[in-house]
Amino acid sequence: MSTVFSTFFSGKIALFFLPFFLAVFLVRLPAGGLLRFLLRLDLLLRADINDDHVGDRGDGYDGEYHIPLHEAMPPFLVLYRIYIIFPKIVNPCTAAGHLSDEICKELNCEPIPIFKCGSHDTASAVAAVPAPEDAEWAYLSAGTWALLGAEIDNPVITEASEKENITNEGGVGYIRYLKNIMGMWINNQCMKNKTLSFGDIERLVRASTYNEVFDVNDQSLNAPEDMELAIKELLKHNPPKDDGDLFRSIYRSLATSYKIASEQLEDNLDKKFNYIYIVGGGAKNKYLNNLVEVYTHKKVVALPIEATSIGNIKIQIKAMQLT
Repeated sequence: MSTVFSTFFSGKIALFFLPFFLAVFLVRLPAGGLLRFLLRLDLLLRADINDDHVGDRGDGYDGEYHIPLHEAMPPFLVLYRIYIIFPKIVNPCTAAGHLSDEICKELNCEPIPIFKCGSHDTASAVAAVPAPEDAEWAYLSAGTWALLGAEIDNPVITEASEKENITNEGGVGYIRYLKNIMGMWINNQCMKNKTLSFGDIERLVRASTYNEVFDVNDQSLNAPEDMELAIKELLKHNPPKDDGDLFRSIYRSLATSYKIASEQLEDNLDKKFNYIYIVGGGAKNKYLNNLVEVYTHKKVVALPIEATSIGNIKIQIKAMQLT
């Protein structure tokens, strides 16, 4: 019982309310749906703590969950297990353990301390940025989707942030104030049924004089059956005539979106960025990087695509210096 109370009052305020939110969801399910939900959730929780009697997809998984009713947990215990399985939230640079004996033996080294890195790949990639101390800068995590943001000391929680869908996320000793926007998803989907390389596309784009742009964040582009047709629908007043026009419009529309997002961040933070550091796979697209520089009037610096790994290494070094 002491363990229950210590877990319950361990400061996980947000998680404390999770069972209540789930309860509201559960009571809205039909009786049969509620039972199936709890049984399946029970199995997932059992799997999460690696109970030996639970199989996985390699053990003849057939898409169904099989738990005898007498083995299922009561609903309140299911909700309680949801609450307690979440780990304690810690900051980056927190000690996590040591390199395993097996790897140390393979590397012929002494146990090496391991520290928590960024909250996810983008957080660690941002930590890799060689930030100038004498200038303001933003980062663009460019991949299938894009994140454009800045490092700040404290969260910015304003009506403008909410309206423009700008969030505050944890960083490595700072807040990442960022906006999630469209990345190379639309470009890659249009390439899917074509035999064009990125080099081919760049040559076609440079030969085109088409200047129409569209809103790359339009919801119709999230998951259309045919991306090219969806884009042409947005440009129906003057549709692209060939692949050169199509991809020129995509690149220019992406650059326009990044310009708008950077201006929103600048307005909300009351600062002007001198640099935009591009991390992620999109950093390899030199043509688009040049467009971003032209459209935003910022100096663009493309980092290696292994920025997340570089950031993780920097975090390990920083943490060791702090210990």
